[in-house]
Amino acid sequence: MIDDENIAAQWWRWWTNPCEGMHPDKIKWLKAQGIVWADRHEPSVIIKIRRLMNLSCLPDGQMTAAPSRLILGLVDHAEMESELSQFACLVLDDSILTARPSDWEQLHGVHNTEVIRDLISTFRTLSPGLETIRINIVTSLQRVQSEAVKINQAILIVLGLYLRKFSPVFYQRWLLGVSDQVAAYIHEVPLLSRDDLLQEFESWVDPAIEKIIGNFVQQFEIPLLDLNEA
Repeated sequence: MIDDENIAAQWWRWWTNPCEGMHPDKIKWLKAQGIVWADRHEPSVIIKIRRLMNLSCLPDGQMTAAPSRLILGLVDHAEMESELSQFACLVLDDSILTARPSDWEQLHGVHNTEVIRDLISTFRTLSPGLETIRINIVTSLQRVQSEAVKINQAILIVLGLYLRKFSPVFYQRWLLGVSDQVAAYIHEVPLLSRDDLLQEFESWVDPAIEKIIGNFVQQFEIPLLDLNEA
């Protein structure tokens, strides 16, 4: 599993206690089931919550085969928004090519003009395979979408689609940290049925995933002391 003891301790705390990093939508649902939130760290309450949410106790084979991916459960969503903004290109429609900055702010919650430029540039350079995936996602969301998708939602949708394929068990735990709306959006998108598209999707997502995992791990690295310095 995860080698670094500090990260591993955080991760196992997150994995075993579903209340760690839980989205307010899920907290509201638990309270409606009779869970007293103040007692959420009690072992008996944790067991009840895990049963209510049908969570697996043990990691599955996909998780143990790729332990670095497990760190995604610990990365703050605000950091994801700043580091994974290009993911949103697979969720947004063609209207972003003609949208004004005020439209971006109102519809998608984007205030940074540099982010807007990067998104448009990435959008224009999507490969035919990624464009096929984008159209599939956009078409699927139109069936349940009542308003424009925000940039932070779009990032989580793409990440969720990635994690759903990576490990259904990990994905189920990760979902507790996202809103009901984002979860509904992800569930609406069908699984990719073509292996070539799946491989292209994963190859496009992987470098950004590896970078954000690396950034997280660096926070726990202890710099080596040069004993020759005095």
